[in-house]
Amino acid sequence: MAVSFYVRLVRHGETDANVRRVVESHTPTPLNEVGRRQADALGAAWRAEGVSFHRVLSSDTTRAMETCQRALAAAGRPAAQPQPEPMLRERDVGQMAGLTYDEARRRWGDSQEADHCPAGSELPAAARLRAGRFFDRLVDELAAEGCDGAEVAVFSHAGLLHFLLQQLQQQHRLQLSAALLPAGELHFCHNTGQTRLHGRRGSDGELAISCEFLHRDDHLTGDLAPTVYLMPSLGKIPRDSVGVDKPFEECMAGDA
Repeated sequence: MAVSFYVRLVRHGETDANVRRVVESHTPTPLNEVGRRQADALGAAWRAEGVSFHRVLSSDTTRAMETCQRALAAAGRPAAQPQPEPMLRERDVGQMAGLTYDEARRRWGDSQEADHCPAGSELPAAARLRAGRFFDRLVDELAAEGCDGAEVAVFSHAGLLHFLLQQLQQQHRLQLSAALLPAGELHFCHNTGQTRLHGRRGSDGELAISCEFLHRDDHLTGDLAPTVYLMPSLGKIPRDSVGVDKPFEECMAGDA
């Protein structure tokens, strides 16, 4: 069955671990004060936009669910029940969880290949496939429900969303124009940044995906303006300019 749909991808709000450059992964960290205000600002922007979601799915981690619930409440949908989704969790980075990026670098070095990450961690390729399976399952469900034109909100993490966009580029030929990539390459998302995808699946099952906006964060004004702490070496970089896919950085992409 042919279906057209929209998916809005949202990264969780700021946590103290983000500020301290600690690798969170599956750690149940809550939002800090700034993160709560970021989620509220996102919801206020949605209210002004008049957005309405057919479904809301969220990583079941504390920081993602809290972001989701606060944004929905600020958007005027306090009764909306997000669906917890383990497939949207950040990549499991094993022994790196709880360490600062500097500590992880000292322990595993700067030149670790992606397939030589610490024991017990999920490989980047596996995380990309997991993200892709989630998206394909979501499309199947929307088609089965006959929800033509529906929009779905998906709350997740910087690394997992990055992997998802990479997988959609590879698997479904998602095109990201130069206007969407001011840094010249796919970059990481700031806290509560949002990406809106438009998908169309024909009656023949062929799926086409386009990107309406990437990592949009214009709801973050004043003292909520994004600060970069994804990687210690990046320092202060203007919004929408983050991202260098080096082996160690990819190995460390378990939630910044």
